[in-house]
Amino acid sequence: MSTPDKTYIRFTDTAKGIPYYVTDSWGIPEFVLHIIETLKNAGFDAYIVGGAVRNKLLDRPEADWDIATSATGDEINRIFHNVRHFSLKHQTITLVHEGSHYEITTIGAYDASERTIKGDLGHRDFTINAMAYDPSGQVIIDPYNGRQDLGKRILRAVRDPIERFGEDPLRLIRAIRLSAEFGFRIEKNTMEAIISMAPELMLAAAERIRDEMMKILLTERPSLGFKLLRKTGLLGAFLPELMEGIHKKQNSRHRHTVFGHIMETVDRAEQDPVLRLAALFHDIAKPRVRKKINGDFTFYIHAEKSAEMAAEIMERLRFSNE
Repeated sequence: MSTPDKTYIRFTDTAKGIPYYVTDSWGIPEFVLHIIETLKNAGFDAYIVGGAVRNKLLDRPEADWDIATSATGDEINRIFHNVRHFSLKHQTITLVHEGSHYEITTIGAYDASERTIKGDLGHRDFTINAMAYDPSGQVIIDPYNGRQDLGKRILRAVRDPIERFGEDPLRLIRAIRLSAEFGFRIEKNTMEAIISMAPELMLAAAERIRDEMMKILLTERPSLGFKLLRKTGLLGAFLPELMEGIHKKQNSRHRHTVFGHIMETVDRAEQDPVLRLAALFHDIAKPRVRKKINGDFTFYIHAEKSAEMAAEIMERLRFSNE
């Protein structure tokens, strides 16, 4: 194959070791290229990693632009001392430019013994997120066959799922969110690990669980994600109140159970965070007030009780007072 021009990216197939090329229409922001060029000029490796690589290969709008580099946190601070920045995570510096955030993380931040880009990608959550792109060489690095899983629409944990979820329990609910968002099937070993480790989700911060729940709630059909949350045991871990409506019949005017009715309502609601939350919580108290009178179920004051429960749940998940 002849050397391609600048409109193509070199992509190495890890299974066969054969390079091939895809059209380069990535439109990487100038500031991202500036970050990478600056790090390289300072003598460090630098790559675009994570969701941006995945989404570009899926031809979806890019996610956040994240960079992995061989520079340490102190070195990143020194190199970008004149750019507004902050650090909330170990060995991760977030640059702020024109209102956007760009995370730069030291290669090997999860495991200092693996200070190569392949080793670093080995500690990412899922294979579809474990790819890196080097704009200077127009090379995509894919040591764990993420491109292959994208093609098969499979969500697979990188290497050992128990280890990956153990590194960050939030990945348990993130798996459900990505599956619901992209319509991907969760690979068998990954699914088994999620089910066995479901209670460990509560080791993650409530704010982070809330954010993943909201992303599921704002997918096209949230019921798919919430049914997966139920199947894996994650729903019972962080939102047990919703589980109370499973198998709870309503009165003769309703064909769905309480849980089924809530799921139907959420799916039909406009993709607005407040409306979707209202749909999720509007009948959540029905199982607690249900009574059988004259052979049929009643749910007196369920609206008021649902509002009270919604407030309690949202406080527990650290929603804003607003």
